[in-house]
Amino acid sequence: GINGYEQTKRDIESSEPYTYYNSNSVISILGGRGSGKTSFLRSVLKEFKSSYTDVKVLSIIDPTMLDESAHVLVLLVSIIDDEVKKALEGSEMDIHSKSFENKRRWLNELKKISSGLAMLDNLGNGFKRDVNWQDDEYVMKKGLVAVSSSFYLGKNFHSLVDTALGILGKKAFLLAFDDVDVDMSKGWKVL
Repeated sequence: GINGYEQTKRDIESSEPYTYYNSNSVISILGGRGSGKTSFLRSVLKEFKSSYTDVKVLSIIDPTMLDESAHVLVLLVSIIDDEVKKALEGSEMDIHSKSFENKRRWLNELKKISSGLAMLDNLGNGFKRDVNWQDDEYVMKKGLVAVSSSFYLGKNFHSLVDTALGILGKKAFLLAFDDVDVDMSKGWKVL
């Protein structure tokens, strides 16, 4: 039989085009200043790197180090992009090779998500105010693509992650955020 997760995923994928199955496993590590939260976090990541080969451990992200105009989702896409590029580096790029197909798929995923990322708060400032929205050609070629990409950002992000995991031969990414509560104006974006 089919398990509940797979059935739910199929039901959602076959329904409205803007819905997608969203599954997150989040663990909070809480404690007072100096209680060893960061040390514990580093130990967990080290254990996962050495013991769980089907999980790709990403670097710790400290949101207090992000510039005001930066967005954590863009940083995350950048980190995943670096991992995929490392995996594809030095691979045979014959047009019929799996590496070539993986690179093509990856670039397609980045293209799909790029317009949506540009619409995030403080990033690219959305649409420029001096643009003439009465210009039919602009609206058709640029405006609608950007709005649609923004609307589908979550779905496109999940697709990007699934593609990256497939290329890397992993089942999941492990991502850690440290000091989210130090500057809540930046930490709130992470939450």
